[in-house]
Amino acid sequence: MYPGFPGLGWITPYGVLLVLACVAAWWLARRRAAATGLDPSHVDLALPLAFVGGAFFAGAMGWFLSSEQQVAGDAYLAEGRLRLYAVVVVVLPLLFAYCRIAGLSFRRFADVVAVPALAFMAVIRIGCFLAGCCFGDVSGHADAVARIGDASLRLQVQTVDWLSRWQAPWAVEFPAGSFAQEQHVALGMIEPGAAASLPVHPVQLYETLLVGLLALAIARRRPAFTRPGSEALVALGGYAALEFLLEFLRADNALVLGPLTFNQLVCAAWLAIALLLRGAAPAPVNGVVSTPRP
Repeated sequence: MYPGFPGLGWITPYGVLLVLACVAAWWLARRRAAATGLDPSHVDLALPLAFVGGAFFAGAMGWFLSSEQQVAGDAYLAEGRLRLYAVVVVVLPLLFAYCRIAGLSFRRFADVVAVPALAFMAVIRIGCFLAGCCFGDVSGHADAVARIGDASLRLQVQTVDWLSRWQAPWAVEFPAGSFAQEQHVALGMIEPGAAASLPVHPVQLYETLLVGLLALAIARRRPAFTRPGSEALVALGGYAALEFLLEFLRADNALVLGPLTFNQLVCAAWLAIALLLRGAAPAPVNGVVSTPRP
């Protein structure tokens, strides 16, 4: 839960988990490609292209976004979340372009990287937990939450009232200087000199567990996905649904539409797109899908 390993300087837990997540996704994608008859060298070329392109674009976003984290008042909104959406917008076209150039079916390649992408998110959320970002709602301490004057901010830090009022025994207190502690100080829930935040839901670990289970379920049901792209659409729709629900337990995003955050609106759009594309996918005839590439 601290920003770095003692004595290792710039090496941070999040950075280590990011590298591990990339390696895990690459290894799983190569295995999946080999199992489906796709040359794994395409994974070796396409995934680094996506990673480098996404990282470059995320860095470029720093020229247009403030590097400061905003807490209280305007609510907590990290530039990292905006960068994430921007990266998705860049990575998908890069993979699509690679498939066109290499003569591959984009739908089938998306199936290859679907479960590895979920594994990437499951691992990287452990890094989020260690970094203290993407933190959850306050667990219990309704009296401290009641001191917040703005009703929308009260709802942001304790969205599901009946659940958040219960003191979860596994709730986590992040140390002084963490994002959660700074938010709680700014909102007047704790004193400025407090050594730690109020107990919050470790929603990052909730996501690791649920996304990991989703990846395992899809992998076990793989023979049932007979339509090209269906595995990827189930992964996209399942992840969007989980993110939408978990967002009710997150306190780091501002509410933009009633109790909903911008992230939930994006997830709802992703889920709708996945359902629409799933319904429009060509049905197999005698076990064979006759569909043009990609």
